[in-house]
Amino acid sequence: MTEQPQMMKVPLIQLDAADSIEEARRVLDACSTRFQVDHVNWSAFPYKPSVSAQIAHSKEYIWILADIHENHIRGHELKDHGHVWEDSCFEFFLQLPNQSRYVNIETNCLGVSLASIHVNRNECTLFSEDDMEQFIRLSSLEKCYTDHYSHHSMLHWQLLIGVPKKVLMKHFYGSDDAFPSSFRANFYKCGDKTILPHFLSWSPIDLKKPDFHVPAFFGDIVLDE
Repeated sequence: MTEQPQMMKVPLIQLDAADSIEEARRVLDACSTRFQVDHVNWSAFPYKPSVSAQIAHSKEYIWILADIHENHIRGHELKDHGHVWEDSCFEFFLQLPNQSRYVNIETNCLGVSLASIHVNRNECTLFSEDDMEQFIRLSSLEKCYTDHYSHHSMLHWQLLIGVPKKVLMKHFYGSDDAFPSSFRANFYKCGDKTILPHFLSWSPIDLKKPDFHVPAFFGDIVLDE
């Protein structure tokens, strides 16, 4: 039987800037619920790193804090809009109300992102450099070429992402009106060129081959006021 998409309520917090992961965690730990990115949708890729995350929103941002334990931490891409999905990568896709387009925000373990607005998997527009400067990406790892593997133990890294609401409103509605109270989304953990390739999701995906670019399988996100 096909599993149903997930649903999650997201608390409102007082955090419109974050200088460190520790600062954000202190606020998130006080009010947000931890969720798991743990659906192994394709039997050809059984490896399952441990991926938990927290999500909240503030006046200016949607905040996501991910905790990841895996055997191979690969961080080769050092420039935005590069091949970050080949590295140890955490991804957040969202679709705003009354929109057919959707956003993919793919960030590797170094805090380097690919972010764009998609019409479909192959047709997209990259966010500009000015837009990218407004996204917050903080990693627990130093931003340098990284390649660590441990057969016997799991390696740990953390990632904080702040998605600016005003950038999304500009591109999707052409305004700075109030951000919608709900949207659809999915969260992913992948690593196409890690030693153990994997493709995990928060909301399950019922397809024969790995593909994250399918809004039909997004879950529902509801923002508290």
